[in-house]
Amino acid sequence: MPDLARELDLAELKGRLYAAVLSDVLDELGHPDQAVKPFVRPLDEASVLCGFARTGLYMKRYHLPEGHNPYALEMDLIDSLKPGEIPVLACDGPTDGSRPGANCSPPPRW
Repeated sequence: MPDLARELDLAELKGRLYAAVLSDVLDELGHPDQAVKPFVRPLDEASVLCGFARTGLYMKRYHLPEGHNPYALEMDLIDSLKPGEIPVLACDGPTDGSRPGANCSPPPRW
């Protein structure tokens, strides 16, 4: 993927665009269903999130081989985020599990 975060002014786009417009444009470009579901809500209604999605999918595990770290891929994804990238982690079903907060909270990179 080209480094679009450098080419685009995400701060400016965040102030000018909104989800309905982006969703309609993506639909017209042949990429339907790119918006998050309505039940996904921000922690702060005044906040606006704008960036490029880095995706991950959680799956239930019924067996872990000895020495296997089930969080390694998740931590690699979080640790490798670049400016302008946003982690989007899906559980694809029942939300009966929880994620350790430290895994998804890397130290800030000022």
